[in-house]
Amino acid sequence: MNATSNPQTAGEQASKNYRASTAQLGLNTSIPESVRATAEKAVDQSREVYDRSKDALDASVATLERTFDTSGQGAVALNRKIIDIAQRNVNSGFDLAKSLAGAKNLAEMVELQAAYWQKLLGALTSQAEEVRARATKMAAAASQPLKEQVKRGVDELRKAKNPVILRPETMGKSAMLGSLEDTLEMSKAIKGVQPCLDFAHLHARPGDGTVNSVKEWTQIIEAYQKSLGKEALKNLHIHLSGIEYGPKGEKNHLALGESDLKINFLFEVLRDFGCAGRILCESPIMEEDAQNMKKAWMKISGEKE
Repeated sequence: MNATSNPQTAGEQASKNYRASTAQLGLNTSIPESVRATAEKAVDQSREVYDRSKDALDASVATLERTFDTSGQGAVALNRKIIDIAQRNVNSGFDLAKSLAGAKNLAEMVELQAAYWQKLLGALTSQAEEVRARATKMAAAASQPLKEQVKRGVDELRKAKNPVILRPETMGKSAMLGSLEDTLEMSKAIKGVQPCLDFAHLHARPGDGTVNSVKEWTQIIEAYQKSLGKEALKNLHIHLSGIEYGPKGEKNHLALGESDLKINFLFEVLRDFGCAGRILCESPIMEEDAQNMKKAWMKISGEKE
């Protein structure tokens, strides 16, 4: 085996090249002791100010938390997790600053920064997963009382010999319960419940103009079919209109011609999956847009009067 294929030799060569490069760039120049001492003192003082501010923040948050009832504890836990992550990252930044202040030369500072960023990127991935897990748990806890209430409603209807199907609607604001996943989960868990698919809301919910393509509509119908079965596609209940939205989701309903919602793409997907059911027009110009929807559907589906 030659030297270039030996990992240890390659590592030693890389270190040698790094030292040569730092020497060539003048990065090995020593930093005066007085400068390092001043920098370390400044970092320590900043850390003291931060610690005092952190203690005050913790006290304020604890006071606020005591005002929440049990139903709000999920949000409290999520906020606590986010604050904890932010504080961990700030502490990591102070540790780096302390190390940089004590570095003997520029080369050591470069190495410290490289190690810091490598560690931070790994930590950010882990932290994102922590927040996702906490948010998922909070959403599940928040939806449970609603599920119980809907279940009681279905039970009351059945006792009264009323066969009506309850249809929780997909909602247009990202902060609200009522995502596609929420409605599918509730429908799967409670007999007598099926989704109301408001496609304008589903388009508006992300707040960025997405959920408006054949691919995205296909993913939604596939998720519906996977969760509730192919036969459920024969009895869809749909709300449809144009929609105005912002970064937080739905603002208000619009006429189809005033919106960027591409209903032709949606209708193509409904046709390809053999969907059936009913569409309720929620446009501000209800009669006119109901006729527009009918004409668009008949053209795409090939259905006749």
